[in-house]
Amino acid sequence: MEVLGDEVQVVVLSGVPGVGKTTTAEAMSDLLVADDVPHAWLDGDQLTLVYPRDPDDPHAHRLFFENLAQLWASYRAARARRMIIARVVEEADEMDGYRQAIPGAEIVVVELRSPQHIVHQRILRREYAPEWVLRMQNRSDELRPILENNGIADHVVLLEHETPEQVAKTVLKRIGWTA
Repeated sequence: MEVLGDEVQVVVLSGVPGVGKTTTAEAMSDLLVADDVPHAWLDGDQLTLVYPRDPDDPHAHRLFFENLAQLWASYRAARARRMIIARVVEEADEMDGYRQAIPGAEIVVVELRSPQHIVHQRILRREYAPEWVLRMQNRSDELRPILENNGIADHVVLLEHETPEQVAKTVLKRIGWTA
């Protein structure tokens, strides 16, 4: 097992809906498990599933960071020193939330980018209801220029037809988590 000191490393996989954030996070986790590296991973959207949402916080950022802080305490107690989070980072001030939820962590943002027609196809395959397909495709179209221009990502990984494992290996190498 890889032994890490007290340092905490976090990678946030950002990108438009349907680009493959959660799939990549899971594949990264599988590779880290194979290398016996202590870590945790999560799909950030799962920490925000509440109805009704606070009208002052339509994307549930506050709820996400409150839940993340509580989960991180548990993960840290379980000896995780690395954390993979799949969640879009739309605005720079969200990074303050990550720093507060995971104090002292080195946080790296990797934006996954894929051609929009591929993203739309993925959304069409994964969503079960036509209204969700349209909603996610519209949100993806809305976010694309924001993410391309917000300057938050430390790294950008372009993907088209790569397997999840290939994308995961690229991300891990880019952030220095593999030799």
